[in-house]
Amino acid sequence: MRGHLLAIVLTGAAVTQFGAAQSFTEYPVPAGVTVYGIAAGPDGALWFTEALTEANATKIGRITTNGAVTEFAVPAPSYEGGYLTDITRGPDGAMWFGEIGNLGRIDTAGNVQHLRSGGGPQGYLIQTGPDGALWHSAVNVVARMDSSGNYSTPYAIKLDDTLAGLAFSQDGAIWVTVELSPRDSGNLRRVTLAGQVTAYTVAGGAGSIALGPDGALWFATPGGFGRIGANGAIATVQAPTAGAIGDLISGPDGAMWFTEPNANKIGRVTTDGVVTEYTPPAPPSGLSCTAYAQFVGPWRITVGPDGALWFTEPCANRIGRFTLAPAAPPTAGGVSPAQGSGTSADVTFTFSDASGWQNLGVVNMLINSALDGRKACYLAYAVSSSALLLVDDAGDAGGPYAGSVTVGNAGTYIANSQCAVSLNSAVGSGTDLTLMLTVSFQPAFGGNVIQYLAARDSAQNNSGWQASGVWNAMSQTPLGPIAVGAITPPRGNLLGGSMVPVTFTVADTKGAADIGIVNLLVNNFIDGRQACYLAYVAAANSLLLVDDAGDAGGPFAGTLQLNGSGGTIQNSQCSVSGQGSSVVTNGNQMTLTFAIAFMSPLAGNRVMWVAGRDNAGGNNTGWQATGTALITIGN
Repeated sequence: MRGHLLAIVLTGAAVTQFGAAQSFTEYPVPAGVTVYGIAAGPDGALWFTEALTEANATKIGRITTNGAVTEFAVPAPSYEGGYLTDITRGPDGAMWFGEIGNLGRIDTAGNVQHLRSGGGPQGYLIQTGPDGALWHSAVNVVARMDSSGNYSTPYAIKLDDTLAGLAFSQDGAIWVTVELSPRDSGNLRRVTLAGQVTAYTVAGGAGSIALGPDGALWFATPGGFGRIGANGAIATVQAPTAGAIGDLISGPDGAMWFTEPNANKIGRVTTDGVVTEYTPPAPPSGLSCTAYAQFVGPWRITVGPDGALWFTEPCANRIGRFTLAPAAPPTAGGVSPAQGSGTSADVTFTFSDASGWQNLGVVNMLINSALDGRKACYLAYAVSSSALLLVDDAGDAGGPYAGSVTVGNAGTYIANSQCAVSLNSAVGSGTDLTLMLTVSFQPAFGGNVIQYLAARDSAQNNSGWQASGVWNAMSQTPLGPIAVGAITPPRGNLLGGSMVPVTFTVADTKGAADIGIVNLLVNNFIDGRQACYLAYVAAANSLLLVDDAGDAGGPFAGTLQLNGSGGTIQNSQCSVSGQGSSVVTNGNQMTLTFAIAFMSPLAGNRVMWVAGRDNAGGNNTGWQATGTALITIGN
């Protein structure tokens, strides 16, 4: 089976979502400290700057992943210094930090150096670049220093501009966001190493900026987030709490993470625009924040060596750690009708996500006699772009496609050799996404087929393929002398361990007395191993249950006479009771009812296949998918 369709498309709107298990841990730092920048170090711990302490004595702190704090004094240099800002891991295995007037370097043993940077850092920006040098903001410039302390000619941005964010794109260019003075223009700028500047204007301004997991540059705006791709096109995502974004980084889970210092929150935005906010424990009451520690809530944020999110809280004088348990995967809810026949039908497919339907990324529908995208009616709906795609006959989920259509083109069909499909509606409500399609089957695509569904969310959690319905596409090939009919229930929600009657029919043009053997197979695939695999032998009026090894010729887990007497036969997947099981013939038709209790190994969505053959003519229906069942275990 080929892979799922990948579709990452940025939306223009966002929603706030809660529900995944989350955990905050707060670690206080020594009294009088104003924590500021934070970064993961080379020693399995995190390092942070203390912007201002008692008697203006600056320090660098180290915190282990279990919360143990160590401080290292930063002696004042002979020139202006004493106020620490950002910190990053350098290319030489040491931590580098910004000061007023210079850069600082501290190794893991606590040895400190001050390195004059020609005008000094301004603000709080320092990063290790792709060239292995330290890049930082200085007065109206972006400056560069190699790991030996050699200072390079700065890259001028514009007089009177203060840099608000600094990042590197995949092509090695420097991107900065700029706090504008009234006469300036271009608050998002790309600077090449040759010094060429390209300016972009973002309405309302731009703040922190970072390279995203999708290869685009993401930046904070007063209303939320902006994203600029390789072609320079800017898209925006609205945030639930406007004007509150502080720091922005690429997280460990394929999403962007950010702080909201004034709202006391941290948040997550997926690459297709879904926003989630999380609130840490309230800071201590009665805080009196200074100009150096004006943020009550989280400020700088980074990914720790333990994969958690770590952040500083300057005014609250503490460091926070946040973990988010993996979200529950989305579910493929079902298909209606779950059983039917004909050359065309209006079909409704439902998918769900506990975090809201907007968290769904791509949902898939595959209609075929087996789980195979080749020569199938294989569809993918990309939620963020509202587009339905039909995979071509080759069955590659990555394309090429036979066509695509949106709801705005209702009544327009896309077609391959198996089916023609129109998208009539796509409605999201709460946790559910409902698609209504008209599916018409091509003449060459006939017989009993299975409707498989799968859903993937924006974090790549996946439901896996689920057999959710069946359909007789009514091939133009005439039916043989023996044929399989409908099954009841066509789509059963069956509680494991409880006896449930499963009824189906087989017909023979020579009369029911000509039917020799009828099989029922309940499993994911046509495989008798680890299955509920039954054979009714008409001549003996007996029902045989194949054992776990799945050999139709035996040995068997047991045999029952279907004469109304009791008795039970059982393997590891199911048990069948003689009480409630029966066979009734009427004219050309045989109706079989088996009282079955399914066991935990068969939990989940399963297909019910039926096959029949006559006594002597050698006529055989082949395996026919007649229904599906969702088997649940427990109360």
